[in-house]
Amino acid sequence: MQVARLAGAAIRMVGLVPPAETLDLMAGTGTSAPTLMVTYPSYLGQLTRLARERGLGPADFRLRRINVGSEVLSPALAEAAEKTFGAPVHDGYGMTEVTPVAGAICRQRHLHIDAGIGLVEVCDLDTGAPAAPGALGTIVATPFFPYRECMPLFRYDTRDLVRQLPDAPRTCEMANVPATSHILGKADHVLRTQDGPVTPREIIEVLDALPGACWPVRHRADVVDGQLHVEVAASSVPETSDIARHFAKAGLDATVDVVPGEGRELRRYRCDLVENSFASAGRAA
Repeated sequence: MQVARLAGAAIRMVGLVPPAETLDLMAGTGTSAPTLMVTYPSYLGQLTRLARERGLGPADFRLRRINVGSEVLSPALAEAAEKTFGAPVHDGYGMTEVTPVAGAICRQRHLHIDAGIGLVEVCDLDTGAPAAPGALGTIVATPFFPYRECMPLFRYDTRDLVRQLPDAPRTCEMANVPATSHILGKADHVLRTQDGPVTPREIIEVLDALPGACWPVRHRADVVDGQLHVEVAASSVPETSDIARHFAKAGLDATVDVVPGEGRELRRYRCDLVENSFASAGRAA
């Protein structure tokens, strides 16, 4: 924050207040309107949906960039947010425990992590051995000196799920930086079906791309008799018919039920951690 002050920039630590309050701030006029937003994909989904409901578009905002992290960001939501707010959405990777090990996503949706700041391994999800090309694995990171002196971690298993890329030359704009697939979710959330493992990203990307999807799409996923079974909240999907066909087009054999959203144990998102006390203090000020 001190660096921002020296640069003459203002910072508003809004937190996860009700989306309407954040949208009011974003659509402000003059120097009060933000040019950079940092948030979670699920909260970005709420803001995008609310902005569309209000009939707002790029001309109503001054944003130049949107940074998100800590959750799976689908291409459908990223595209919708960019069209709504008129700013590019950047999906990065990092975590406090392995700072400064961090990654960026290229246009081909690879995760690139600079090999000069830490040792990054991809360990097979089942064996812990180095993951073979195409296999699922978790990112295991060891920061290099001097950062290790501050956070003395060796081979920290982040449990962040990726696929090891094939051993072939890459053609993306960051081809000179080591890469894996995009983050696919957390290892503990992989579903083992009779057709193979299904990752959280595979499910979320299908749901977020449904016609008229209300982000974040409320759902839960399980394995029933060896098959992927997905429950979707009726409030999240206006078009409730033929959802299974969208999963099939993505290569997933799934049964789908549309259920009431109230009183069911559906997936929780970071946007659900609304800071009501923080919001109340802001209003009082």
